[in-house]
Amino acid sequence: MAPDWAARVADTRLHLDPRLPKALEVEGLKLLRMRELMQAWRELQAGSAPGERFKAWPRPEH
Repeated sequence: MAPDWAARVADTRLHLDPRLPKALEVEGLKLLRMRELMQAWRELQAGSAPGERFKAWPRPEH
């Protein structure tokens, strides 16, 4: 019913792919849960820097 159903299916498949965590790690990325994302947003809106866990993660060596 939604015009973007194919993109949602592709997103779901991506998130279920067991290779995703390793691919994110290689790129120096980390998935955040909605709770973590909202906490960082509240901290930014309050004018303070986000907590230590939201600062830049070490970049992988290439």
